[in-house]
Amino acid sequence: MSSIDDAMNGEQERAFIEWRDLRAKAIETGDKADAHAAGKAFATFFYTYVANTYRPSALPEADSQ
Repeated sequence: MSSIDDAMNGEQERAFIEWRDLRAKAIETGDKADAHAAGKAFATFFYTYVANTYRPSALPEADSQ
């Protein structure tokens, strides 16, 4: 894996693993539905990683402060 300084939290890691597994399935099957599911899983991972790591103001807790 990469050597990025920011460690993933549990939510980010679950989203990454789901995307990785669905991507592998899509590559293996070549099915458009599998590719679509992998794309949605990547979007979830990307959002959780960017929102939680680089844009903490986007988190719901930031609104209550």
